[in-house]
Amino acid sequence: MLAKNIFSLISNNKNFNDINDIKITSIRLGNVIGKHSIIFVNNLECIEIKHTVYHRKSFAIGAIEAAKWITNYKTGLFNINNIFSNNNNLND
Repeated sequence: MLAKNIFSLISNNKNFNDINDIKITSIRLGNVIGKHSIIFVNNLECIEIKHTVYHRKSFAIGAIEAAKWITNYKTGLFNINNIFSNNNNLND
């Protein structure tokens, strides 16, 4: 999903002809709770966006908020984009 979103933003760039030109790596390390980085690199510069989780309580809070949100809907398949959208008529 992340690669598709990034590709849609940069697909007009002559260096990216295919979604497979975007390299994504995932590494799971033992006791690391949550450390995520998005790194944009070319021959001249590097841009990095980081997110670090220090306690699993952070994930629990997110799950509780999602559970509260979904009680407004009878049925459906939802993802994080639905929660952050302003569309309150998902079941219409």
